[in-house]
Amino acid sequence: LLVGKGTNDGLAHCERQFVHERWNCSNNNFSNKLFKRRTPETAYVNAISSAGVINKLSIECDRGVLNSCGCRTATPHRRIRSKNDEEEPVYWSYCKDHLKYAIRTTRIFLDPSREETYIDGKKR
Repeated sequence: LLVGKGTNDGLAHCERQFVHERWNCSNNNFSNKLFKRRTPETAYVNAISSAGVINKLSIECDRGVLNSCGCRTATPHRRIRSKNDEEEPVYWSYCKDHLKYAIRTTRIFLDPSREETYIDGKKR
């Protein structure tokens, strides 16, 4: 579900970038036949779709929606001085594990070289 949403986000961004161009990335321009060809447009759509999926997954990891991302709680990154000269921790919600998880998951779903067919749970 998130992979599909991320792909759609990427395509929507692509459409905004090319709104005044002849080729404007719109969903109705794509078919399985088009994606099998190696063209600059196909490469761009694959890249922007992958970026959309990575972005969506890492955001959902950060929000705590997904359980398999790592980095469950924010930890103090550094300390700063407050107005009353006391040190206070600064919490960062960014987690490298979220990005690593998002990239790994995106590769599994979108990498054409990993295209495998499973029937009854067995690789064919």
